[in-house]
Amino acid sequence: LAWKGDPESAELLCDAVKMATSPAQSRRFDKYSVVTTADYLVELTSAQIEAAVVKQAEEDDSMASSYPDRVAQTSSRRALNGMEQYRPFHNSVRTLLLREMRGVLRRPAALLSHLAFGIVLGLLLGLLYRNVPNTLPGVINRMGGFFFFLCLWGFASLSAIDHVFAMKHRDVLALIYLEYSAAPLVTARAVADCLLLRAIPAGLYSIIFYPLMGLAGFNVSGVDAQSLPRFGIFVAIGILYSVAMGIQAMFLASISPSAGTATLLASIVVLFEVLLGGFLINPASMPPAVLALRNLSPFNHAFCAMCLNELKDSPVPFEVSVELQGTWQSLSDLDGSTFLAALGVDQNATVLQHVSVLWLQMLGLAWLWHISTAYWFVPMSRWRRGIIQ
Repeated sequence: LAWKGDPESAELLCDAVKMATSPAQSRRFDKYSVVTTADYLVELTSAQIEAAVVKQAEEDDSMASSYPDRVAQTSSRRALNGMEQYRPFHNSVRTLLLREMRGVLRRPAALLSHLAFGIVLGLLLGLLYRNVPNTLPGVINRMGGFFFFLCLWGFASLSAIDHVFAMKHRDVLALIYLEYSAAPLVTARAVADCLLLRAIPAGLYSIIFYPLMGLAGFNVSGVDAQSLPRFGIFVAIGILYSVAMGIQAMFLASISPSAGTATLLASIVVLFEVLLGGFLINPASMPPAVLALRNLSPFNHAFCAMCLNELKDSPVPFEVSVELQGTWQSLSDLDGSTFLAALGVDQNATVLQHVSVLWLQMLGLAWLWHISTAYWFVPMSRWRRGIIQ
């Protein structure tokens, strides 16, 4: 590595090398060579590089206090050069979107695993619940299928954390030196990640799972053209939920100092959302405070939307066997809405209402992600130490 500067500046190059290379790439080299203008050869071993990094971390407190001045100086230099403080939003989004798309495509294992799991698990669960009957056990199987669907893509969203931390060094430097603002970064990453790793795999799973399970519009006798819109609504709910959970995972990653902390935090959040979703605990037994928290759960709104889409005003009659005075009797021609009350789903609500709330929650999570990226993601004293190391 050629360095045109004085030997004392060689330490700065160590930080640049550390920022520019991933930990896996850094481990491939036993030492770095720095050649200065005085033709002085400085050989830096890995231990010396780590010592320089630790020294830089110890100076974070003084750097944090001078951070506003450095930003102001950078802005002044850009203004003197006739440039705006940031690039235009659409130019930044276009550049970052191409970078994020390439970043996802250059990690084929993540993309292919999401697509493969979406197809294989869609086939597996579709065959497991194949042609559910229009009876009480069939309704329970429907709820189980919906529950597994939402749990699967809720926890699959944790894969977004890895990419956030893989790009963290580059993003921090770009935000500090005003290459672009947080808005285009969040927009481009959300579009690339949610399109390739959330929407497409969840859509493939839904398209395979729905007809095999024999939900509304698809049954043993054939395809009901009048109920086909329910199929499209089901696919849209699954995609929207998967996208919302992916944005939630990236927001939690932006406020966490390490990937392990972010994974633990996101797992706990998803578990509580599942717990309050209405399937594991009946809403009728929940205290008022817990019911208020239940409305904040994307899992709850996606689950209620799927139940309403499948059971409310269903053209297919259901049959239930009940015991009356010691004898079993069969009750036929029951409407699907009869089961909604037992599931804790408001019969007066509509699919559109729950989908609208889910959409607003997705936008709210994206806004929180933007705020955390703009004001929390840029490392300061205690966070910078974890980021550099």
